[in-house]
Amino acid sequence: MNDSLLSLNQSILHYLCQYHVNGDLQSLKKLGIEDHVIGLLGDMTVGEVMHMSNIKLMLANISIDNSMLSKLLNRVHSQTDSQKLLIQLIENSAPLVLVNQLTGITGIEFASIRKQLNIHQLGRTPSPSNEEIDCIYKAWQDYDLRTDLTAYEWLELANNTKLQIKTIYKVIVEEKPEGVSYAKRH
Repeated sequence: MNDSLLSLNQSILHYLCQYHVNGDLQSLKKLGIEDHVIGLLGDMTVGEVMHMSNIKLMLANISIDNSMLSKLLNRVHSQTDSQKLLIQLIENSAPLVLVNQLTGITGIEFASIRKQLNIHQLGRTPSPSNEEIDCIYKAWQDYDLRTDLTAYEWLELANNTKLQIKTIYKVIVEEKPEGVSYAKRH
């Protein structure tokens, strides 16, 4: 038996003893521990438990619930992907109001991530030039002039225009005149 199996054996024994010490005999029974074994466990001294934990004998047959493990791994990957997307948005100068709409992040979390990324840009977004507005408009047509873009679409739009998201956001959302259709622009 290798050291990792011995460590597993010790952890199982510790787990069983903890339940017994806490008087949670029902949990021990749910694990398949029979009454006479629970009695033997309760009669053991600390020294006997320590000695038993070093005996190289497998206490349990363990099987992995692959369905649950798969769900757990998918959830972790999804959270990692979401965190990467959040960082990309912030690195591409997405404004807090947009990041909040897309991810639910708070101002404090936003500021904390910016600090971790060493991003110190402050102040209002400068007004874009006419050339930048035209560039944004042309690229935005690929998204049917929608303002409800996904995080991925905002990043694509920034990449396609070579402009910061805050500049694009200013044109698309903040400065879009009410009742005026961009489709009439050209």
